Amino acid sequence: MTDELTRRVATQLARAPTSSPTPDELARRLAAPPDAVRAALEELVTAGIVERRGARRNRYRLKSGVGR
Repeated sequence: MTDELTRRVATQLARAPTSSPTPDELARRLAAPPDAVRAALEELVTAGIVERRGARRNRYRLKSGVGR
């Protein structure tokens, strides 16, 4: 995982604040490997920037108040 990909994932989530995409959806949008996107999302969750959502906790979005 690179810092660049983590930034791109966070930017993608910020552009659609009401959306809660899955890692695979984000990987397609960013043309990035799904495993790398999952790792970037986990880094953002650990940092408290992104939260897991959905019944299976497989969707992600920026935490309320982040970047707004």
